[in-house]
Amino acid sequence: MLGGSLFGGSIADAVDRRLLLIVTQLSLAACSMGSPSTPSVAIRALALYGLSALSAGIASVDSPARSAVLATLVGREMSPAPARFGSCLFQVGQVAGPAIAGLLLGQVGIDSVYWIDAATFAVSLAAVVSLPSLRPPGGGTRFGLRSWPKDCRYLKAGRCCRGPLSSI
Repeated sequence: MLGGSLFGGSIADAVDRRLLLIVTQLSLAACSMGSPSTPSVAIRALALYGLSALSAGIASVDSPARSAVLATLVGREMSPAPARFGSCLFQVGQVAGPAIAGLLLGQVGIDSVYWIDAATFAVSLAAVVSLPSLRPPGGGTRFGLRSWPKDCRYLKAGRCCRGPLSSI
């Protein structure tokens, strides 16, 4: 997750965000489908840990891309309202998601829960595919370590928020 977080924002600033979201959603669905496909208990335990770590890394690339898409679609001046709504949904999901998964786990078993999770990505993928191409403004930047000084200057200047971040 740490590795993905370090590069997720710079990747989202460099490539078509719609395409990036398609790739991350397909990758997350594949991680969900990988667990019930394992044949033995020992391999399944390793798969659960490995796929969970991989999913966390992919999600840390997916998250900045989704945030950038939101700002692009609604505009910078309107983005606080959908951001608050998204935060509220996230908080509800943090509580309701495990509760629903626990209920399903008791009723249909672990394999079915993973298949249901994978199927939910189909809904997300359909929404992303319906979006237009979302290339970064100005043609994008190169991603990687070289983009970090520029990103830090951007944050310090306060162009991403209401005022300069003089404490950085």
